[in-house]
Amino acid sequence: MDRVSPGTGVGLGEDQTLWGGEAFSGMPGRWRHAASIRSFRLPGGDKAGREPWRAAAALLWETGQAAPFAPDPLHQAWSARLNSPV
Repeated sequence: MDRVSPGTGVGLGEDQTLWGGEAFSGMPGRWRHAASIRSFRLPGGDKAGREPWRAAAALLWETGQAAPFAPDPLHQAWSARLNSPV
């Protein structure tokens, strides 16, 4: 019987983008990618791993909402796609 297992951490996916928040199905040695969270730009890149509020701000901005806790220069850089990899 196949199992469903959440992925942990972040890694480079088959499509050459960063993967995280993934779900896999199968059995040990035969896992397949089953589902994921849609990709979004991370302001500050790797810093978002140490400062999760950056990912929260990006998700709000992706949905057209304000992130009042995030500095305006960060939003400007994110909007201009500067230092905000997918």
